[in-house]
Amino acid sequence: MKVAFRQQVSDYDCAPTSLLNALSYLFHRHEIPPFVVQRIYRESLDHRAAKGTTARAMREIGFWLASYREQHFKRFALATQYLSGKQVHLDQNSKIISCIMEQGVALLSIHATAHERHYILALSREDDWLHCYDPYLRSSKFVTNEAVKFIEQQGPQQPNLRIRSDWLDRTGSQTSTPHDRKYIFGCPEYRECLLLNRIKP
Repeated sequence: MKVAFRQQVSDYDCAPTSLLNALSYLFHRHEIPPFVVQRIYRESLDHRAAKGTTARAMREIGFWLASYREQHFKRFALATQYLSGKQVHLDQNSKIISCIMEQGVALLSIHATAHERHYILALSREDDWLHCYDPYLRSSKFVTNEAVKFIEQQGPQQPNLRIRSDWLDRTGSQTSTPHDRKYIFGCPEYRECLLLNRIKP
C-alpha cells in the first residue's frame, strides 16, 4: 500500500515532508524502514531554531539514503544525487528531467517568496510543464501569472501544482516584482536539488 502525500504541519518542515512524500511515492509503506523516517526528522530542520533545513543537511541525508541497507527491508534501496549551482537546470541534458522520465522524483528548492526558499516534489513532465506536489497548500491568489497553476489533486499521490519549465528555470535577475520571484530556481549559485530513484531488485 502506498500512502497519500502529506502536508507540512508548520511553516518550516517542507524538506522532511517532501522527503517522506518522495519515499511514499517510490515505495510501499511496508518497504520503508522506520529508522529511515526517524533519521530524516533527526537530520533535517537543522537551521537556526529549527526554521528550515540547510543545504548541507539535505546533501548529507541524500548520501546517507543512498548507502542505507537493512536486512529486514531488502526492497528499500535508493540511488540519489545531490545537485547544486549550475547543475540545477531544465535545459538540454537536464539531470532533473532524466530522473523524472526514469520514474524517479526530484526535490526542488525554489523561491516561495523573494527571500524564502521552499521544497516541492517534482513528479512528472508533460510538454513544457513540470507536475509537482507542494506540501504547503496555497490559494490561487498567491501567484499572478499563467506559468504557475495550482490544480485540484486527482488522487492521493497526484500533483497539486504545475509550473512551466522556462518559468521555473529563471534567475533572480530576470524578475522585476516579488510575484515574479515565486516558484523559480533563482540565482545559480544558490540552487539545489535532490534526485531519488528506486533501485529495483
